Amino acid sequence: MIGGRVLDSTAVRAIASGESEYAAALLAVATELGITLAVPATALEEAWRWSTPAERPWLELLAQASPVVDIDLDAAA
Repeated sequence: MIGGRVLDSTAVRAIASGESEYAAALLAVATELGITLAVPATALEEAWRWSTPAERPWLELLAQASPVVDIDLDAAA
């Protein structure tokens, strides 16, 4: 079975900032159950652009988290 979630920039930033208990729970459950979290490169870039300097290390860690798959969205994709 194929499954998972696609995160937009708002969700990515919510995880990085710790503002949302739901976002933190989503990452924890995805890690525990092996659910894929697809993060388009454009969403990560936009979250980076609107993040504070304190959030940026968390964005880097999020991109390296085991359930996260970075998706390059180019013309071919």
